[in-house]
Amino acid sequence: MERKRGRGAGPRLNDLQRLDIIHKHKTASPPVSLRQLARDFGVDEKSIRRVINAASDIEKRASSSAVLNMRAHVHRRPTPRFPELEKTLALWIDARERAKAEISPSVVIDKAKLIARSMGISSDEFKASWGWYSKFSKRYGLRTAFIGSEAQNETETVKTLQELHQLMAQYDPAWIFTVEETSLFYESLPFDAEIVGKRRQVTLVLSCNSTGKLKLPVCMVGKERLSGQVALLPYFRQERAWLDRSTFGSWYSSVFVPFVRERTSKPVLLVVDGERPGHQGNFEDDGIRLVFLPPLLTGDVNINAKIGWSRPLDMGVIAALKARYKYLLVKSVLTYHNAPAEVKVALNSAENDHDGGVHFGHAPTLLDAARLLELAWNQVPDDLLENCFERGNLVPPSKLLTSPILTRKNVLEEQIQTSTRYSNEFVDKIEKMVTSSSLPASVWGLSEQLAPTNLKDRIRIFMHLDDENSPALQRQLQGEIHEVLGDVTPSMSTVESTISVPRPDASNRYTDEGDTNNSNLGAHVRALLLGITNISSQLRQLPRTGADAAKLAASELEGCITAADRIRHCIQLFDSTFHEESTEDEPSTKEAVENPT
Repeated sequence: MERKRGRGAGPRLNDLQRLDIIHKHKTASPPVSLRQLARDFGVDEKSIRRVINAASDIEKRASSSAVLNMRAHVHRRPTPRFPELEKTLALWIDARERAKAEISPSVVIDKAKLIARSMGISSDEFKASWGWYSKFSKRYGLRTAFIGSEAQNETETVKTLQELHQLMAQYDPAWIFTVEETSLFYESLPFDAEIVGKRRQVTLVLSCNSTGKLKLPVCMVGKERLSGQVALLPYFRQERAWLDRSTFGSWYSSVFVPFVRERTSKPVLLVVDGERPGHQGNFEDDGIRLVFLPPLLTGDVNINAKIGWSRPLDMGVIAALKARYKYLLVKSVLTYHNAPAEVKVALNSAENDHDGGVHFGHAPTLLDAARLLELAWNQVPDDLLENCFERGNLVPPSKLLTSPILTRKNVLEEQIQTSTRYSNEFVDKIEKMVTSSSLPASVWGLSEQLAPTNLKDRIRIFMHLDDENSPALQRQLQGEIHEVLGDVTPSMSTVESTISVPRPDASNRYTDEGDTNNSNLGAHVRALLLGITNISSQLRQLPRTGADAAKLAASELEGCITAADRIRHCIQLFDSTFHEESTEDEPSTKEAVENPT
């Protein structure tokens, strides 16, 4: 006799099925009834109703990187004992990654102890053991595991461009996608381009297929709460507007998967940049495979078409989108100021609570940004989208009509030229609008006798204000990183000149009252290694080409970087040794599941 289940009837639903139920309930046209959903999934209506009522929690947990990998097998996910501690720790790890600082498991464990103390959690309640670290890293999909760890999965990793080409050749080009992120100061205008200070920022998530015929709607990640009823584009809230692991998972689950599965049941490949801290990849989920781009080689070697590549959307697509957005934004602002007085009076009388945005003469709102981004995204030239994979050298040779003759230098030059071309085109258009507008020159911070070249220079600054390596964006990003890490915000000159790497808290991180002499010695060695590793992180960021690099003997710089890599390897081996010793006292897997830390 078959044993009855305690709740509901029928098979147990996994998270993949729950997400499918939620999506169909929200988007089906005509609407689908709970009874029909129950029939489709072989369960009773109570089970469907529970899923719908818990939709927010299910989508939240399904966005974690671990569940993206495992959600077809996950029926119930245990809640960590100290969720706020883990959330704080995950944010700190994300900030460390954005600062390009080395992250070792031992660093994570020691930081967890510090956070626990700051929250009043005793060492008896929370031991921050290696067993806990293993579970935590799986919950958050961390790529900080030591050599030989089960958490570090190399089976799905693409190590070279040739391997990626071989993998891509197995898929229909129409169902190969890429995803990229970029920052946007959505309310900045040319007259405030040179003002130093925090700017309202969103992160844009862009995605298209390798033929350029399919593009997903632009997704916005911002700090503000935005009602889903007024959002024209997919919008996710993150306290620092970062595309972190959780937000990437939400985008994947609620935007990417529904988009592709509404169009095909074929296998799908999503090519992801693994250098971005929040991006997830190297796994397969319900016929959709996420794979990281191979490591990008740098240096003076001639990087030819066999090994050189660039991110497809960086090949002019992002530049064209942002240039068009800024043009449309300035045009919207000037439309109000050029309107007759009676039109302005009518607009002001119809406005509610001064939240009308640019149409009412105010600063742009998120709704303005969404509207203009949607318009700008639809205006990006088709040829840019259709050729971006080929320009980035991410089309398998077997799919090309002619063999590519590219070097890494050629690709980068084309990328810069394309970006400059679109920027200059819209600089000229904006300059023409400004000079012919009724907006007083004083509003722009300019004198009536200002030379046109000075206005054009100011507009150029505005157009490149949120470029990835711009001083303004890096200054704001580094300030946020240091806030999360608890460090003092560096001076403006320091931030603009380099990406600084925060120092580990060696002074107080490794002092436990209950430590033995051995663990104190181990902690001391680890602290010394980590101090050197932060230097090694900065070494690897140094340019290896250019006039300054040419002054150094190539072997000197490369030798330093090689030594830095050896130090990192020492830390990994050190952690591995400590893990092997500590796991002798860890509970068995069964005990750990029954009594989660």
